[in-house]
Amino acid sequence: MAVKDSFFYINIRDYLALGTDDEAGEPELVRTISEFSCPQNPDVANFLKKNAVEFTKKSQSVTYIVFSVESKELLGYFTLALKPLSVRGETVSKTTKRKLLRISELDELYSAFHNANHL
Repeated sequence: MAVKDSFFYINIRDYLALGTDDEAGEPELVRTISEFSCPQNPDVANFLKKNAVEFTKKSQSVTYIVFSVESKELLGYFTLALKPLSVRGETVSKTTKRKLLRISELDELYSAFHNANHL
């Protein structure tokens, strides 16, 4: 657990390491994250509730949950991806492609191979 001024964060692996302990393990983690909401972006809450634990178990990502020091209230979370994410361009819209290209890299080798096989 790390503490920074008015908040602290916990790696959910710490919860999972406690197994099925109802007071501190995975059942407590599930109860804690089930209360989280993000009205501005429901996908944010949905990821935490439905994917974060499984992605951590599969070593696809690791999620840290952030609490208030004073109230111990769940304030939010952040997730770090541990594996690259590949998206096939032909499966997404042009708008989504443009958005992805702002924060990602195009795999030129894949593109060249894919285009050569579809001539």
